[in-house]
Amino acid sequence: MLRGATRVSLPADEQFLAPGEDSDHLVVLLRGWVKVVAQSRAGYRALLTLRGPGELLGDQAGLESRRCSASLHTVTTVDLLHLPAARFQALARASTGVTAALEQTLSGRLREADVNRASRVNAVQAPTWRR
Repeated sequence: MLRGATRVSLPADEQFLAPGEDSDHLVVLLRGWVKVVAQSRAGYRALLTLRGPGELLGDQAGLESRRCSASLHTVTTVDLLHLPAARFQALARASTGVTAALEQTLSGRLREADVNRASRVNAVQAPTWRR
C-alpha cells in the first residue's frame, strides 16, 4: 500500500482539503485527529464528524473522481498518507481484504449519517388514513 503513497505531517488548525476541490487521491489518517466540516448554501458551517487514526478520508471524492463536498481541518498535529485513487483502486481489485474494509467503512458512515439525521428530526405523528 505504501508504494505510490506520500506521507505528510501537518500542524493543528490547518485546512488540507476544501469543498469544490478536485480530488484524485484518498487520505489515510495515521496519527492525530481531523474534523470534517460542511458549509451550507446559506453560509453556515456544520461539523459533520471527527476522524481519528486509521480512518480513510476523501474516499468518496477520490474514488469517484469528483469534487470534495466537505473540508478537512486538522484538530491536532497529524500524519497522513496520501494515496492516489488509481493505486487504491488497484489494491482493492487485488485484495478482497481492502474491498471488505472499504465496504465496512462506507456502511458504517451511512449508519452514522442515519443516526445523526434521526437525532435532528422531531417526532411526527403518523397520519391516519380515511377510506
